[in-house]
Amino acid sequence: MRAPYPKAPPRIVACIVCGATFVVQGRGHVKRRHCDEHRERRWVSYYARNKKRVLEQRSHRVDELRAWFAAYRKANKGKRNVWHHRRRARQVGATGRHTHEEWLLVLRDLPMCFWCGRRDAALTKDHLFPLSRGGTDDINNIVPACRRCNSRKREKTPREYLDWLAEVGAA
Repeated sequence: MRAPYPKAPPRIVACIVCGATFVVQGRGHVKRRHCDEHRERRWVSYYARNKKRVLEQRSHRVDELRAWFAAYRKANKGKRNVWHHRRRARQVGATGRHTHEEWLLVLRDLPMCFWCGRRDAALTKDHLFPLSRGGTDDINNIVPACRRCNSRKREKTPREYLDWLAEVGAA
């Protein structure tokens, strides 16, 4: 893999219309010659003259991006799930992290629901100690659980969930 380009120092440039100075950040080929106000004016003027062309190009790019994102989501479901769970963990302020590969190892070592032992059900990630109750997002705090058990456990700790199961009389 190639090393990234070094970041160029900012340059101070004068607007060719009004003479106001502004800072340009980027490599040497960046040729910005107008201040923000005049860039906006030029864009409004260009858009008015070429509205049809601009909208066609924009819609074409939007369709391409939608197709690309759909293909990416389909090809990378595991990565998307990890991203979603990491984001949720960050939102509640949980510490720790795990990768998709670590989760696959957990599934390989324990290919059944941690709570009821079902092997035929689709397995989901269950935090032993819930994130909302101070649990971490570390792989040591995650076990596979069927959707039924994961939904029933909700925000209970393992002790609370096992006591609740005994009370309800279902295992």
